[in-house]
Amino acid sequence: MLLFISVMHVSASDKYPGLPPDCWKESRNVHFADVFKYRTEKDIIITKITPLHLEKKTYSPNKSYYFSLDGWRPEATDYIYAEKDHLVKIHFNDIHGVIDSKWINEKLFFISVWWGRIAGTDLIFDVEKEEVIYSEDKRAMYLAFYQFQAGCRQHGGCKCIKKDQLED
Repeated sequence: MLLFISVMHVSASDKYPGLPPDCWKESRNVHFADVFKYRTEKDIIITKITPLHLEKKTYSPNKSYYFSLDGWRPEATDYIYAEKDHLVKIHFNDIHGVIDSKWINEKLFFISVWWGRIAGTDLIFDVEKEEVIYSEDKRAMYLAFYQFQAGCRQHGGCKCIKKDQLED
């Protein structure tokens, strides 16, 4: 049993940027390498469209740019106005839901989309440059957290092995 736990900690230390799930106090999301390029053609479509009337607008801190989110699942669209003769339309196909769309500052726009119950993508869109400047996939790690917790309970508890201890 000790060998199994040790191997589990070594592999967990490679997968998680912080401590492995047996050291967590609660479930969390974990971000992974950028795979947005794969999603671009398949699930995220960014186009420019003729301005249209939008009922609900959320303004950026500059009080001029705004966005409007339409839909939730299985499709959703963010419409973004940045004082140009068009809107930017960011359309998401085959999603579990857009959990968050918000302004970071006057020109940066954050979107968090879930492709299913576990996999999602966070991205930041520069509305002035009209391009994605950051994207990263994430995983909801509640299953890993509860599996580690259940395994520890079955074995009478587990000692949290921190990464620096693994390197010794």
